[in-house]
Amino acid sequence: MKSFIFVLFLLPFSLTMWAQQHTVTGTVRGENNLPVQHANIAALRADSSMLGGTSTDSLSNYRLVTASFPRYLRCSFVGYQTSFVVLDTDSVSFSHKRDIVLKPSSGRLGEVVVLGDKPLFDMKDGEITANVSRSVLRNEIDMFDLLGKIPLVMVNGKSIDVANKGAPVYYLNNRPVSDFSEVENLMVDQVESITVMTTPSVRYQSNGRPVILIRTKNPQDGWSVVTRLNATQKHKLGHSEQMNLSYQRGILNLYGGYRYTDDNSKSVGSSDVRYLTDTIWNFKNGDRQYGNSSAHWFNAGMGLTWQKHSAGLKYTGQHTKSGSFSNSDRNVTNSQDASSFLLRTLNDGRSRLNRHTVSLYYNGEWSKRLSFSLYADYVRQGSDNTGVFNEHDSATGDRTVNSSTTTSWNIYSVNASLQYKPFEASRFTVGGKFSWVDGYNQVRNTQALDNGKTINRERKQSVFGMYDLRLGDFALNAGLTAMRWYPNIRNLQANSQLRDSYTDLYPSVRLSHSRGMFQQSLSYSFQRERPLFNQLNDNSVYTNRFNIAKGNSSLLPSSTHSVDYSLYWNGLMAYLSYGHTTDYIFLNSYVDDRNSMVAINQYVNYPSVDELRASLYYQRTIRKWTSIVGVTLIRSFFSYKGPDGISLRSKSPIASFYLSGSLQLPKDFYLSGTFDYQTKGDYLNIKSGSNMRLNLQLQKSLFKKKLQISLNAYDIFHQYKNNGAATFNNVMTNTKSASDTRRVGITITYRLERKHRTPPEKNSAEDEIRRLQE
Repeated sequence: MKSFIFVLFLLPFSLTMWAQQHTVTGTVRGENNLPVQHANIAALRADSSMLGGTSTDSLSNYRLVTASFPRYLRCSFVGYQTSFVVLDTDSVSFSHKRDIVLKPSSGRLGEVVVLGDKPLFDMKDGEITANVSRSVLRNEIDMFDLLGKIPLVMVNGKSIDVANKGAPVYYLNNRPVSDFSEVENLMVDQVESITVMTTPSVRYQSNGRPVILIRTKNPQDGWSVVTRLNATQKHKLGHSEQMNLSYQRGILNLYGGYRYTDDNSKSVGSSDVRYLTDTIWNFKNGDRQYGNSSAHWFNAGMGLTWQKHSAGLKYTGQHTKSGSFSNSDRNVTNSQDASSFLLRTLNDGRSRLNRHTVSLYYNGEWSKRLSFSLYADYVRQGSDNTGVFNEHDSATGDRTVNSSTTTSWNIYSVNASLQYKPFEASRFTVGGKFSWVDGYNQVRNTQALDNGKTINRERKQSVFGMYDLRLGDFALNAGLTAMRWYPNIRNLQANSQLRDSYTDLYPSVRLSHSRGMFQQSLSYSFQRERPLFNQLNDNSVYTNRFNIAKGNSSLLPSSTHSVDYSLYWNGLMAYLSYGHTTDYIFLNSYVDDRNSMVAINQYVNYPSVDELRASLYYQRTIRKWTSIVGVTLIRSFFSYKGPDGISLRSKSPIASFYLSGSLQLPKDFYLSGTFDYQTKGDYLNIKSGSNMRLNLQLQKSLFKKKLQISLNAYDIFHQYKNNGAATFNNVMTNTKSASDTRRVGITITYRLERKHRTPPEKNSAEDEIRRLQE
């Protein structure tokens, strides 16, 4: 019966499987052998009538599928002579490859910028691509605003989630980056396109998380200087300054950049907490938190591009200082004897982070069928966090607690892959990765439970194989990754050591179908994800008199089976995803057996979690007006332990509604806005309240678009709140908080030369760096 149902599902896919279609692929290049993106390709019959057409992508590749064999190819692009290519009519193959070289037009202007708009979004093989440089998306202020306009990407402040699968892995020009700060420092006009992969192939080794692939614009000879100034008013004024420089001459590209930010934050909240033990404790809390941070980012590097090869060296540095101050009033009541007291806490914290990354990369097409890539990284990171807690107890008097945490990490990583095309419609890819992590986490002077120094050493080896096949309207991608982990965790104070190893196989498969404007894709993947390094220890960190954050060196990797289906037709996009996770890593709370007034917050493994997500988006452009409307439904299936061992379940789904609109106004004005609303519902064991947000942006371009001034307002009605109720074992919590999400800002961008591009960002240690989570 199951086999019969599977055959019925595949029947719509297979109706055109054996249609005799002809496929022509290749690349288009211009002066100095540079790629030409968005060149127009037309397939012509012998009588010059048109069979079909397409355009090159951001890497200058094109693909034409026609019902009958074309006699000619016609290629044209502004500033170049139109080229005609005669195809071999004696060939009996249904797949052909022809590379095209365009010659400059003798009457070409020195600098012509073509901004013919494309559709905002395309979908191919289940991947959503936002056409940034040739749509209204190029007018967004920064990368947060840009990413927030893409379906399935949810942006909340500086937190980004894709398809409810967590923070994504970022790739710049097909290579992973070390952390989001590299993406954050990109300017929007450097971006050509952004592709969102909810279920990426094994090539990306993303440990089950989604992938965001960012492509930057192709380089042009010359130099450029781009500066950006930003000022944002919240409860205090914040600002940032940035400068990017680049120089391209022939095969050589030199680049560098610097950015400084100074930011402030404020949050006001209240909570009711109850510890259900033999003695029931009730806490009514009022909190005010203030934060400030200053950060320096800098990078420099060089790249060489010749024929079909590229290589480069890059250095990236980051230095961040931040501080936090909070004051809290806690009215504590003992329900057993009705006694109560007031605890007032002042917390003054300081932190410092330094990170240095050196990267090497090489990519080369050795022949028409064989290509190779290699990239290696070294990362050095260290951080210091200190805190002083001054507590005034109305019953027992004052107490001061000092806390200090120091971490230090070294990461070495090498990644290589080899690609072979036996014929144009198929491709084999094999590769491997090796990484070594060595570091420690040390806690001192906390006066709380067990403290000490934990040393983490971890070695990871993996190999993968992947096969791509395209037959007519169908495309198949299948792959398998074999991975071996060697964690070694040692607690020096407890004189304990945990050594273990994990061997995992990660399969993935995707079947796609495309016919005209109708596209659909079905995929399956299995992945494991290791815990963060700051969770893999036995140390305890003092939060306040009633809360201790404790590590867990026994955490197991989580395992996730995911099935995704996507459909795209004429601006309408539907997405359905189901995930089943075992050994789910979850932040738990429970009352300490030794003290009924203290709760322990610790990450643990829960047996299983199931999640279902359905999304529907529609995009429409009418003249100068572009709009997107979307709705998303999230349902989690989660059973957890409540008071007295009672089993509780998540019940209500969460629905989100999204509306975005943008309008091109006369005289180079641009207006855009977004509105989103989220209903009440349950996610895992948290019952969240409803909230909404309205953002507006007005932009003006001057001096032939060399100067741009943008005014923006976020959360205008200040309705984005965090309200929720949660139950953890014998700890019950109700919270309400509001941060300064309402803010206004001005951004000024000046381009001394528009011919520029950020060179390829190459990094092979993204996953290990993410797990540092400093």
